[in-house]
Amino acid sequence: MRTLMLMTLLIGMVGCNSSTLSTCAECGTTVDQSNGENGAYCETCAVAQKESSTNSSGQAKANPTGGQDQPHYQGFLRDLAAAKSQAAKEGKSIMMLFTGSDWCPPCMALHEAVFTSEEFNSKIPEECVLLVLDSPRDQSSTTSEEKQQYKSMAAEFGVTGVPSIFLTDADGKPYHSQSGYGGNAANAWVSDLLAEVKPQKK
Repeated sequence: MRTLMLMTLLIGMVGCNSSTLSTCAECGTTVDQSNGENGAYCETCAVAQKESSTNSSGQAKANPTGGQDQPHYQGFLRDLAAAKSQAAKEGKSIMMLFTGSDWCPPCMALHEAVFTSEEFNSKIPEECVLLVLDSPRDQSSTTSEEKQQYKSMAAEFGVTGVPSIFLTDADGKPYHSQSGYGGNAANAWVSDLLAEVKPQKK
């Protein structure tokens, strides 16, 4: 945790800004191009592009990177319709998280410091249905439905960077939003978010 939080502080940002984000020309995933090494491609597709030019068979050899440390967001739903249904049934808000789980340092720091904490998992699910909208660099475990859902929801909510969090009612109408992660301890982060949660009717 200290390593991730230190990384966040050293790179001098609390979120991955849209000014360095683009869409991979091959697979459509969100890409942080702040280093400019891979041009219009994500790292995975850039490797495939390079290897395809030297492969004697003429076919690209995929070599996915990342993923091995990709957070799984236990307790989070991944389908908006399911989140809406559960929120309506239980009379809760929805906490929507837009993230780049395996390439965005602040996203990874937030996950490790807050989302895996007892403080978060004992309090936030009592008030909110959790929904993660992830655009990882390693797309091997991401369904086509999840990719399309991220793209459409990010556009609808005007997401300009990750991590971004929205509190919505059971119909998905947002009433609070926040972006980035400044390194707050789990108890402070949870307390601040709970102060924004509005009571919902079943």
